Amino acid sequence: MAVQVATAFGLSKESFRARKAWTEANLDLIKAVATDPKGAGYDIWTKADEHWFFLALAREYWECFIVKTKSY
Repeated sequence: MAVQVATAFGLSKESFRARKAWTEANLDLIKAVATDPKGAGYDIWTKADEHWFFLALAREYWECFIVKTKSY
């Protein structure tokens, strides 16, 4: 899922390893999108290449892998 998050953001030409690393390095960005999509995260997800997909993936990644409130 980390690879998909980065791909939806706009890193589709990067290697899988680079995309996974990008997601792991941008947890603050993902948190902003996942927890405050109308506020602090708005300018982030609306500029992603696949903005609606990125919004959904960021929320799912946050809930499944970071705060672990959902199972995957």
